[in-house]
Amino acid sequence: MTPDAELEQDNRTAEYVPPAKSTPADQAGTLDYAPGQSSGDSTLDRIPGAGPGSTAFSLQDPATADQAGKHQVVAGYEILETLGRGAMGVVYKARQRGLKRVVALKMILAGGHASEAELARFRTEAEAVGQLQHANIVQVYEVGEHGGCPFLSLEYVHGGSLQKKLAATPQPVVHAAQMVQVLALAMDFAHGKGVIHRDLKPANVMLTLPRSSETGQSSTISAAPLVETLYGVPKIADFGLAKRLEEDGGQTRSGTILGTPSYMAPEQAEGKSKEVGPLADQYALGALLYEMLTGRPPFRGESVWDTLEQVRTQEPVPPSQLQPKVPADLETICLKALQKEPAKRYKDCGVLAEDLRRFVAGEPILARPVSAPERLWRWGRRNPKVAALAVTVALLLVAVAVVSTGFAFRLNQEKNRAEDNAEEARRAQKTASDQASLALDTVGDLVSKAQEKLSATPALQDIREEILDMAMQRVPLVADAGKGNTGLDRRIVAAAHNQMGGILLKKGKLEEALQRYQKAYGILAQLAADHPESDKAQGNLAVALISMGVIKSLLGEPSSAVRNYYEQAFELVRRVHEHPQGADWPRAEVKRSLAGVYEKLAEAPADAGQAADYRRKGLVLLQEAVDLAPENLALKQDLWRAYA
Repeated sequence: MTPDAELEQDNRTAEYVPPAKSTPADQAGTLDYAPGQSSGDSTLDRIPGAGPGSTAFSLQDPATADQAGKHQVVAGYEILETLGRGAMGVVYKARQRGLKRVVALKMILAGGHASEAELARFRTEAEAVGQLQHANIVQVYEVGEHGGCPFLSLEYVHGGSLQKKLAATPQPVVHAAQMVQVLALAMDFAHGKGVIHRDLKPANVMLTLPRSSETGQSSTISAAPLVETLYGVPKIADFGLAKRLEEDGGQTRSGTILGTPSYMAPEQAEGKSKEVGPLADQYALGALLYEMLTGRPPFRGESVWDTLEQVRTQEPVPPSQLQPKVPADLETICLKALQKEPAKRYKDCGVLAEDLRRFVAGEPILARPVSAPERLWRWGRRNPKVAALAVTVALLLVAVAVVSTGFAFRLNQEKNRAEDNAEEARRAQKTASDQASLALDTVGDLVSKAQEKLSATPALQDIREEILDMAMQRVPLVADAGKGNTGLDRRIVAAAHNQMGGILLKKGKLEEALQRYQKAYGILAQLAADHPESDKAQGNLAVALISMGVIKSLLGEPSSAVRNYYEQAFELVRRVHEHPQGADWPRAEVKRSLAGVYEKLAEAPADAGQAADYRRKGLVLLQEAVDLAPENLALKQDLWRAYA
């Protein structure tokens, strides 16, 4: 066995035990990385005797650690070099003197100071691997103890890990299917012996040298010939997190999260240790197949916790969306193994292997693809708040149509009665306009929020499209209701055009979006001229100019043309900031708007030196805005983003 040093965060084995009462610092201290996983240029070791949740660590220099290893002597073995070192153990390449064979020698670093949990894990690995005599599982030769340090003598595998072989590169689909078929059969054998791995991943699949590299030696192993020739014989290694089906022995507490986040089944990610069984290993094989097909695991967040949240709540992007050449049948097999609910996966790894064999042989597969309604239903069950938001948006879009048609009808009725009761007509007009304004504002906010939430789940792109399509059908009714109707508040019509411009922009229809923004600008320019005392009217006109500038930039127009729009907006907001005329635009919002214009100017500066100056001025304005309205969370978020 030759453990490679994993530098990627998402490939480290994690153990997290939520304390009864803990601070973020405490939680960070209880995240432990398993043997063989290095981080950076130094070796991170748990100090012997440190209790659970301790944040005490010692930092050894690798060169020193390797030198120490060369002087160690284990009875019957000659240590040749250090292969890997991690939080709990070290793995040496050694020669077994009596049999004159090269082995991998695995030892606990803490020796006689090892905790009961560390010793129990070590014994579990020895017992698990010891009974698994299989061509695709690393074999154990001896279990012993030297100087109070337990050790395992394991089969040494020369070809490195599957992770190193893959190198984050998509593999040919038949190669991927045959590789996972071989591993699934090996895990089906292990499960039949009552052993669950709990940490399957490419880094824990070791490879012999490919057959073509073995100078013509024949092989008696059971791997598929294509896999053996191109990759070498795969052998599952590192059963350090394994457990037996018939007993847990209290080794794993409820709530403990064990495994590697990117390959961890949802029941593992939720800390439901009692529910983690053979189907969790099947899920990991599905994640491994996904990586072989796409070059990346199905979930990979910016941190361990982001990844765990994705595993628990999100559906994987279908492999064919990342690699269009992935066949539908193989994608169906992969996604079935990656089902969130264990009962929805294959009955066991043997059935998974059989379906992969069917795919390779060109026979009909057993799995059926998940329908779009079922996928949406499952997502809704896991994300009830976002699902409710999406439904609310849809209902409000329908409401906009009803409200806009209704208030236009009432306005026409009240106009006819105006000669009898002008005051009542004005009140009706204001009520109708207020209803339209409220409906538009609410729909605009909810559509934006729904798009933001749904964008975190690429597999739900079709739902995002449907919401935008519904909005495109409903919102124009408000603008159209204003045609030829002098009683309809022009601000509402302008707002409707702005909303429609934003929706078209999200749909990528830039020319149509520009036309809507231009219509809004025409109305707002007249309003600003008619009401010079209204600061908000000037601000609305500035927003329309910014929107048109953004579209022009996306359409590839010269930066000088784009800057012209931003400079016009700047002059409008600057005048309001320096010489306010009314009280209809809060000072904090004026400063926020001016900071936003500075940010746009920084994106299209006349010379490179101006960009930094614009951003500095924008930061000053945002800080002043926060000082004026410290309770305004949106302002604080803008300030944090600006500093970031």
